[in-house]
Amino acid sequence: MEVIKVAGTVLAALVVTLVLTMLFSLDTAQASDSKVELYYFGIDNCYFCTLQKPLIMQLNANGFNFEIINATYPTPRVQVLLDKYTIYQYPTIIIIKKDGWVIRLVGFRPLKVIREALQ
Repeated sequence: MEVIKVAGTVLAALVVTLVLTMLFSLDTAQASDSKVELYYFGIDNCYFCTLQKPLIMQLNANGFNFEIINATYPTPRVQVLLDKYTIYQYPTIIIIKKDGWVIRLVGFRPLKVIREALQ
């Protein structure tokens, strides 16, 4: 195992590999059942969330998994998703493609842009 010395401490290459894997996992993910997944994150007191949510609800849910997540008062499950996808701004749409790539749309987006991202 290769060893790296940093400021008098020794870090194993395994730790470096783990960090790189974690960073890479922010850009890719496993799409379940080989379908596109969509997560919409919004909060109650966000003006643009109130505009975005009805557009998200207009989407046809056939062919991809679809979930609207209210992050105003996150449950432990919602907090895991917020941390996993590093959600700090609202509204945010996370699309996980069939090949595992993640598309992040932050801020209000027209329905046309969301549909294009789903293809």
